[in-house]
Amino acid sequence: MKFEDKLKDAYNQEISAPNNYQAIEESVVLTKKRKPLSKRFKISLIATASALAGLTAVVTISLVTYNLLPKEEKIRSLRTARFSLYDTNLIENETFKALNHIDYPNNNVFDKVDIDFVTNVNAFAANSFNKMPSTDNLAYSPLMLYSHLDLISLAASDNETIAQFDHALLTSDTSLRADNIALAMKNNHFANELEKSTVQAKQAVFIEYKLGANQTFVNELTRRRAEAYELDFQKSDDVNNIITWISQSVNEQNFISKDDLELEPDSALLFISSLYFDCTWSHTFKATDTKADNFYLSGGEVVKTPFMNHVYSGAVQEFDNYFTFEDYYNAPYYVQYFAPKNENDNIFDILPADFLNKSAEPQNGIISLSLPKFKFTAKTDLSKTVQQLGITNPYIKKSNHLRNAFKDPEEILYSYLTYSKQKTSVAFSEDGTTIKSVVMSHGSAGKESYNHHTKGFDIKLNQPFVYCIRDSVNDLPLLLGTLTNPLAQ
Repeated sequence: MKFEDKLKDAYNQEISAPNNYQAIEESVVLTKKRKPLSKRFKISLIATASALAGLTAVVTISLVTYNLLPKEEKIRSLRTARFSLYDTNLIENETFKALNHIDYPNNNVFDKVDIDFVTNVNAFAANSFNKMPSTDNLAYSPLMLYSHLDLISLAASDNETIAQFDHALLTSDTSLRADNIALAMKNNHFANELEKSTVQAKQAVFIEYKLGANQTFVNELTRRRAEAYELDFQKSDDVNNIITWISQSVNEQNFISKDDLELEPDSALLFISSLYFDCTWSHTFKATDTKADNFYLSGGEVVKTPFMNHVYSGAVQEFDNYFTFEDYYNAPYYVQYFAPKNENDNIFDILPADFLNKSAEPQNGIISLSLPKFKFTAKTDLSKTVQQLGITNPYIKKSNHLRNAFKDPEEILYSYLTYSKQKTSVAFSEDGTTIKSVVMSHGSAGKESYNHHTKGFDIKLNQPFVYCIRDSVNDLPLLLGTLTNPLAQ
């Protein structure tokens, strides 16, 4: 296809090309006549098609234990709806009851959060990312983990433990955290059937009914738009209510099983933060453009995997030894990719600690992106990550640092976290409508060099990379992830 035909095709897809595209074509032709570029990263101007991706669910769970007794009851079956949101309707009984009510919006009107909050969450994301367990592929929600730890901090009963949470969350201003977390939860809860996009961020705390809930604790949960329930942890139907709450929150039945909860005879407090993200690409990928090609693993091994391809108008930011660029969803979100400029570099070795808060002068142009198609599910123990962030007291067995969650704190003999963990399921594809995944992915790509006179970028993410999904209004990191092996399930 001639360059003019490709450009016309790009315009038909509502891709805006630079005014001086003819000069750009000449620059590209000249570039091609010079030394051949690396197989892994080339710069050129090209127009093809676009893509559809679905990302979805993050579930983060922390469990606190105490001394309890058993009982029984019934729950309502799961309701699922592709583009509809809902309050979770759970059947109450003599032991299970809601302690508050959260009104959920059904539109995507975004409110601005404080810039200090954005800076803190991005810094927290970088801090936690560097302490995450080493796995083939990683995905988690920095925003939801930040909010999750803030919820647990409300149960802290001594100054030292409170200070540990403040240090990890980068501020002791609890009002700043509370008000902005509430806005973030409200912003990230909408469905748009026309654009085939759904985002649902939800949180809940489940408290042993025999111990009762501290009303101040419940009030602070409500302030942060977190649901609160009392229940009997030894009663199977009450526990099934927890499973139902999670299933409805991530739009997948039995995403978490009872065994995943690891309940014990003295279980008494369960924090849950969930994220469901399912959005279509602004510029779609065509399945017919997906082609198998090489992906270069960090150890030198090469795997053959499908690559999706599309073209859109965007910008590249260049740093010393890595670059970053964005792709966009129909909903008010975008994904930012981080990749090395040199194919021999490892993105994990060169990203600075503050990479999520860094920016450079953008170079605008047409981006031709080749992105691996991938899908994986992972379970991650976050206990060590949280402790490496400085929150250690709550994990000391038989300690009593979280008693303020309960009605009579002075009567509690011990209160501590037995674990913090998450399950994530992530999928990037052309289709996107059937994907349920926790959004947290990271990716990298290689390139030989940048031609600063060229306004076209041919980017192939065919080596480990990092990615971050953000909302377009506040730049909060909704999902942070890495892709090290597109074939790992």
